[in-house]
Amino acid sequence: MSLATSIAKGTPSEWALLRRHASEDLFGIQIAGCHVDALSRACELINEECKVDFVDLNMGCPIDQLCLKGMGAAMTQKKRIRSLEPCVRTLAAIMDAPI
Repeated sequence: MSLATSIAKGTPSEWALLRRHASEDLFGIQIAGCHVDALSRACELINEECKVDFVDLNMGCPIDQLCLKGMGAAMTQKKRIRSLEPCVRTLAAIMDAPI
Protein backbone atom coordinates (compact mmCIF):
# COMPACT_ATOMS: atom_id res chain seq x y z
CA MET A 1 0.00 0.00 0.00
CA SER A 2 1.25 3.45 -0.92
CA LEU A 3 0.05 6.77 0.43
CA ALA A 4 -1.31 9.10 -2.23
CA THR A 5 0.28 12.16 -0.62
CA SER A 6 3.70 10.49 -0.57
CA ILE A 7 3.38 9.48 -4.22
CA ALA A 8 2.44 13.06 -5.13
CA LYS A 9 5.42 14.40 -3.15
CA GLY A 10 7.77 12.02 -4.95
CA THR A 11 8.91 10.18 -1.82
CA PRO A 12 11.48 7.62 -3.07
CA SER A 13 10.47 4.90 -0.59
CA GLU A 14 6.86 5.19 -1.75
CA TRP A 15 7.83 5.09 -5.43
CA ALA A 16 9.87 1.95 -4.75
CA LEU A 17 6.58 0.20 -3.98
CA LEU A 18 5.28 1.07 -7.45
CA ARG A 19 7.93 -0.83 -9.39
CA ARG A 20 6.80 -3.80 -11.41
CA HIS A 21 9.15 -6.78 -11.48
CA ALA A 22 9.73 -8.42 -14.86
CA SER A 23 8.34 -11.72 -13.52
CA GLU A 24 4.94 -10.21 -12.61
CA ASP A 25 2.27 -11.00 -15.18
CA LEU A 26 -0.37 -9.03 -13.32
CA PHE A 27 0.54 -5.93 -11.33
CA GLY A 28 -1.64 -3.62 -9.30
CA ILE A 29 -1.00 -0.79 -6.92
CA GLN A 30 -2.98 -0.14 -3.76
CA ILE A 31 -3.19 3.50 -2.74
CA ALA A 32 -4.52 5.07 0.42
CA GLY A 33 -5.78 8.60 0.71
CA CYS A 34 -8.83 10.59 1.67
CA HIS A 35 -8.61 13.79 -0.36
CA VAL A 36 -9.61 13.66 -4.00
CA ASP A 37 -6.91 16.16 -5.00
CA ALA A 38 -4.06 14.05 -3.58
CA LEU A 39 -5.59 10.83 -4.91
CA SER A 40 -6.06 12.43 -8.33
CA ARG A 41 -2.48 13.64 -8.48
CA ALA A 42 -1.20 10.22 -7.41
CA CYS A 43 -3.30 8.56 -10.13
CA GLU A 44 -2.03 11.02 -12.75
CA LEU A 45 1.55 10.16 -11.82
CA ILE A 46 0.88 6.43 -11.69
CA ASN A 47 -0.82 6.60 -15.09
CA GLU A 48 2.15 8.47 -16.58
CA GLU A 49 5.03 6.64 -14.91
CA CYS A 50 3.92 3.09 -14.10
CA LYS A 51 2.70 0.11 -16.07
CA VAL A 52 -0.16 -1.20 -13.95
CA ASP A 53 -3.07 -3.51 -14.61
CA PHE A 54 -5.24 -1.98 -11.90
CA VAL A 55 -5.24 0.48 -9.01
CA ASP A 56 -6.88 -0.53 -5.74
CA LEU A 57 -8.23 2.30 -3.60
CA ASN A 58 -7.79 1.16 -0.01
CA MET A 59 -11.14 1.40 1.77
CA GLY A 60 -10.78 -1.47 4.20
CA CYS A 61 -7.64 -1.02 6.26
CA PRO A 62 -8.59 -0.75 9.95
CA ILE A 63 -5.23 0.60 11.15
CA ASP A 64 -5.80 3.57 13.45
CA GLN A 65 -2.91 5.52 11.92
CA LEU A 66 -4.84 5.65 8.63
CA CYS A 67 -8.41 5.74 9.92
CA LEU A 68 -7.75 8.72 12.19
CA LYS A 69 -6.73 10.63 9.06
CA GLY A 70 -9.87 9.57 7.17
CA MET A 71 -8.18 6.89 5.05
CA GLY A 72 -8.73 3.15 4.80
CA ALA A 73 -11.89 1.87 6.46
CA ALA A 74 -12.78 5.43 7.53
CA MET A 75 -13.65 6.22 3.91
CA THR A 76 -16.79 4.14 4.25
CA GLN A 77 -18.13 5.86 7.36
CA LYS A 78 -21.55 7.52 7.02
CA LYS A 79 -20.16 11.05 7.14
CA ARG A 80 -17.78 10.35 4.23
CA ILE A 81 -19.74 7.92 2.07
CA ARG A 82 -21.40 10.61 -0.07
CA SER A 83 -18.04 11.87 -1.31
CA LEU A 84 -16.85 8.37 -2.18
CA GLU A 85 -18.64 7.93 -5.51
CA PRO A 86 -17.46 11.26 -6.99
CA CYS A 87 -13.93 10.43 -5.83
CA VAL A 88 -13.92 7.02 -7.51
CA ARG A 89 -15.43 8.46 -10.70
CA THR A 90 -12.71 11.13 -10.80
CA LEU A 91 -9.95 8.57 -10.37
CA ALA A 92 -11.50 6.26 -12.98
CA ALA A 93 -11.57 9.13 -15.47
CA ILE A 94 -7.84 9.76 -14.91
CA MET A 95 -6.60 6.17 -15.07
CA ASP A 96 -6.21 4.03 -18.16
CA ALA A 97 -6.27 0.96 -15.90
CA PRO A 98 -9.34 0.08 -13.82
CA ILE A 99 -9.83 1.39 -10.28
